Amino acid sequence: MPVKRRISKRREEISPAALAYLRDEPLPADANPFEVLMLEYGEDREIALLWAECRKEILSEWIVKHPGTRPNSWWRFDAPAPARQRVGGVGDPQFHAPPLWYGVPRSWCRAGTPGAYYGMAIDPAHPPIFESQATFLERHNLLLPGERRRLTAADFEPERVVA
Repeated sequence: MPVKRRISKRREEISPAALAYLRDEPLPADANPFEVLMLEYGEDREIALLWAECRKEILSEWIVKHPGTRPNSWWRFDAPAPARQRVGGVGDPQFHAPPLWYGVPRSWCRAGTPGAYYGMAIDPAHPPIFESQATFLERHNLLLPGERRRLTAADFEPERVVA
């Protein structure tokens, strides 16, 4: 006999745009631009509440499809350390941008931009390199049972920042 899923009243109030944002999916074409800005740059407390409401469901779906990684909301609200380890490359993050995306600085100083005056610009020949998500998760003992055996050596290769 099929089991009906219980969804809290709060969960029913979460917009399709917010769910897509939390799931790292494309936003609906009719998404309210103001809501999208609030999800991206608004109060962490509000977005954290939405994430807490949906975390279990989103993570269980995510890990099946993308083993060895986590959605950005996990990095934003649940990661035990703020960033993945940097293992090489040249360049400094811009100081005024939203700080991290998947545990890596999101915006970098570029030659010829005002931010380059405050930090070293990215060197396209030697861009910043970070440990992979799988390496971070393994280092913090966060891979779920069975998740590790679904990963390949490529999943543990360091990742370059694309300039």
